[in-house]
Amino acid sequence: MSLCATMVERGAPGFLNVMVLVFFWNAVKFAWTALLAPVWIVHGAVGARREGECLVVRGQSEHAVAEASCS
Repeated sequence: MSLCATMVERGAPGFLNVMVLVFFWNAVKFAWTALLAPVWIVHGAVGARREGECLVVRGQSEHAVAEASCS
């Protein structure tokens, strides 16, 4: 983003302004997703516990999951 902005200041074609805006928008979306992801994960886990479902942890066998309690 900074490189495109510097190029535009030095006389590069104006369409690079659009690229700067796209870069900025993508950075904002990424930042919001990074901030909200833990909230979404916790919300999903709490919702699953309320419905009585156990969350499968990667690497666990189905037998271990069947014996595990969700308490």
